[in-house]
Parts: sequence; structure tokens; C-alpha cells
Amino acid sequence: NESSGKLLSLHGGDPVIALRCTRGPSKGAIAWHFDNFYGCGSNTVQVALNDDTEYEGGRLCYFTLRNGVEVLQRQAGDFTKHSCDVLHAVTRLISGTRYSLFVVDRANGLGETGIIEADVELVKSILAIMEHEEAITSFTASPIVIPYSAITTGELIGSGNSKVVYSGSWAGRGGQHRDSVCITTTTQQRTHADFAPELDILRTISTHPNLVRFCGYTQHLSQCYLVGERAPFGNLRDHLLKIEESNSGPLKPTIALEIAIQACQAMQQLNRLGVQHRTLTSKNILVFTISNRSHVTCWSK
Repeated sequence: NESSGKLLSLHGGDPVIALRCTRGPSKGAIAWHFDNFYGCGSNTVQVALNDDTEYEGGRLCYFTLRNGVEVLQRQAGDFTKHSCDVLHAVTRLISGTRYSLFVVDRANGLGETGIIEADVELVKSILAIMEHEEAITSFTASPIVIPYSAITTGELIGSGNSKVVYSGSWAGRGGQHRDSVCITTTTQQRTHADFAPELDILRTISTHPNLVRFCGYTQHLSQCYLVGERAPFGNLRDHLLKIEESNSGPLKPTIALEIAIQACQAMQQLNRLGVQHRTLTSKNILVFTISNRSHVTCWSK
């Protein structure tokens, strides 16, 4: 129905709705963890079906750099959404019974056994609260703040109407080695507050294998810089021109098809998250792995 469709749309990926029933006393708690451990790369959505005054313990906890540890108090009908890179846990259920609708990716370890039939009318009445989007309590991991001194800007890669992209390096992991990265800034001065919505989107989408990984951001002299992974082979358009100039022949049809499939998978994920790309061209597809001799392997984003 329409309500369950809204619930599934918050998730993305390949979701399934399950009724979670936990009866106290439980033997232990759910330790702090990230859902991207399961490789699902999508959101997890939970809807409380009873007030937390009906049980002791069993509290859902989140940790973000922005707000620290947050222990939620939930009433029936409250629902939460968190991205797969948010650290979360559940305290031990001491007594009582905790009910919730749990929307997860099929790859998230959810089995098909022990399924309980829920009261359909009860579930419908709970989902009715979803008519108001502002009722969502949403958690997204805070982007990593990179010290400006840890990045080095290199050659200009390209520029557009509002942004400039440079090659560069980032002295990550305690400065023990330097990662090759792309550094993006704007042609006009913008602060962290101006970039905040874009930072949240980049953090959310960068867990997909066909979307460029967002490393973090830094700020210097009232200018914000975005740091992302760099593609060793540049963009697809330029790489195809190099292949043509080298007389090594066109890409094999199977490799061309694989690149197209990877681009479609990336666009599908953006669509699930409600993000429109609008400028999908060969210049905006980056090549990370490709065999120049046989053209039998490739990886693009």
C-alpha cells in the first residue's frame, strides 16, 4: 500500500520489511556497529510499534561526531532512519517486550525463518504518521574534517561554472603515507555552512562501489575544499581518445557493456536516494581500473 511504499522509499537498495519482537530479559546488548559491514550501502529504517515505557532497557543509541552519543526515547509511531556508515547500538533489554518494524536490505543478515504475522490494521495505523516527512529522525555520519596542512594541491584537472578540480595528495592515516586524491573548490568563497547540504549527500552516496568515494573536507581562508578519491585513468572520454590514438583498437563490446552497466548501477543508486545527476556524460565517468592491452577488465565510477 502507499504507506509501506513510503517506508521502503526511505531505505533504498533492495529492502524488506520485518516485524522485530525482542522479549526481555535478553542475554546481551547489540554492540556498536556500522551496517556497511554487510555491504548493503543503504539506509536502515525502524518504526517503533510500542512505547518504550512498556519495557526496560532496549534503547536505540546513535553516535555521530556532530552530536556524540544519543540515546533515543521512542513512542509508538516514532521512526528513525540512519545511513549505513552511522555508528549505532542497542542496550540490553532487561524486561518487557519491544516491538518494531525493521526495514533493512536483504543483504543485511535478515533470515526468512521465525517470521511472525503482524496485525495489519495496527501496522497501518502506525504508518499513518508517516504522512508528515518532518517526523523522521534521521542520522547521517558527519563528514571527516581534514586539516588543511594535510593536503597538497597539484595540477588543475578541470573547471566549470562554479567549481575547480585539482589533483592532489592527502597525508592520511597519521601522515605515514600520502593518498592520491582530487581536491574540489568553488570559484566563489563559500563556508562550511554553505557546503553542509552537499557534504551530507556526498557522505551518503559514497558507500556505493560505483560512486566516487568522498574522503572529507577542509577549510582555509574562508574557502571550503572537498577531498575525494582520484581515478588513475582519468575520465572515460579522454581514456577512449587515448586508446583510439594508440591504434590498439576499440574496446571489446563486453567491456563497453560493463562500463554502461556500472554507470546505470550508479544512477540507480542516486535515484533511490532521491538525487538527480543531470550531467551524465563520458567526461563525468571516471576510470579506476582497465586493461590497456586486452581490455578485459575495467572499473568505473
